[in-house]
Amino acid sequence: LGEPSGDLHLMAETDLEAVLAEVVRLSPEILVVDSIQTITMPQMGLVSGSVALLRESAILLLEVAKKSG
Repeated sequence: LGEPSGDLHLMAETDLEAVLAEVVRLSPEILVVDSIQTITMPQMGLVSGSVALLRESAILLLEVAKKSG
């Protein structure tokens, strides 16, 4: 990739709450989530990669996207 431009924000994070907070803060035009199966939600006690966690992650990301337009 080289050096990111001023318009590109890279984040190495697995905690979904931290990701969502950053999405709300930055309000990006595009969000790319790589390896969603590694996302965690410690407060929910779901296992990383489980179907329930993948579903919940997708729902929460979609809700944030819809709210931000």
